[in-house]
Amino acid sequence: MDYGRPGSAFYREQVLHFGASFSHLSDSWPVWLAKFEALLRRLYWYEARLHLHTELHGTHEYHWRAVWPGDSPPWYRSPPQPTTEWTFEGGPREF
Repeated sequence: MDYGRPGSAFYREQVLHFGASFSHLSDSWPVWLAKFEALLRRLYWYEARLHLHTELHGTHEYHWRAVWPGDSPPWYRSPPQPTTEWTFEGGPREF
């Protein structure tokens, strides 16, 4: 499948979507963020965005952008390596 052609499944990159529902998110949010960033360290990616909507704490946006030394992503190396460094902007890491 040619993913760069109009009408194909993806235009340039794949987008991974997932959602979850939590009870008492305030108590577990720092733990969840740490696990999410551990997952990011295992994947090959340019950027990640998280949209958090809570009844108690409102809406927050989180954004991770990959950073790598040199001029090409680490997954172009031999052997390929996942993204392990990034910049972070966004909402609170603790409530």
